Amino acid sequence: MDFHFLIRNGIAGGIFLALAFAGMWATSPDDAARVFGALTDVQSLVVALVAAATPVIGICLQSLVLIFRYTRRDMFTDDARRLVARRFREAIHSDANWRSTFGDLLDSGVDDRVFVSIYHRTAPQHLIEWARRRRSYNYLGETCACAVVIGFTIGLFIPDLINAGIWGSERARILFVIIPGVIWTIASLWLARKMRQDADRMELAWAIHELVPDLGRKMKVGGFEARRVQAPVPRLVRDLLLVAGAVFLIRR
Repeated sequence: MDFHFLIRNGIAGGIFLALAFAGMWATSPDDAARVFGALTDVQSLVVALVAAATPVIGICLQSLVLIFRYTRRDMFTDDARRLVARRFREAIHSDANWRSTFGDLLDSGVDDRVFVSIYHRTAPQHLIEWARRRRSYNYLGETCACAVVIGFTIGLFIPDLINAGIWGSERARILFVIIPGVIWTIASLWLARKMRQDADRMELAWAIHELVPDLGRKMKVGGFEARRVQAPVPRLVRDLLLVAGAVFLIRR
């Protein structure tokens, strides 16, 4: 697994835990002090659990970001991908035989995969690495924004959960574990399916490029009207802040 991936998600997971504790302290300082005191009694165990849990929490938060972007169709929709994919389609449709064979396979959902199949084959490695690092920071920013808002919001409810009388019921404890587990299983399977589709479409684009003669030559550069794409980060942060604000108002 990519080392930067683990570090990035570990940072986001640590921010989530810190903000969850801050939310608990803001709601009930006494409960926060009790929890902190109990954790210091088993300090070595807590350190090990935090070290193991922070990357896992970060991966879960990044999965939420990916699901949000997939459902909003904001997953890699920049001008470069649209330009390359449009030229790819134009080259395919310029020949009747190519169009009848491959035309129906090239819907708008393959823009990123067409770009990747060409970009990673022709771009210099240092350019690919540079872009990968920048996108890594982009994921870090989005995931940390989720960690701040979701962590603090959950922290606001931790005292209520601690003092709730429902934990005496075995059924309540089972439901508390099962319901989030079922939701996360469904989300994970959905995201896994999207990732498999991405890989399948990229391989399809690569196969077409290899099987069609002179395709690269026909992908000539023409006029292209750049269109600004609204970045997903402001919408994501806005939606998270709206949820946090609604929770705050309800608690008041």
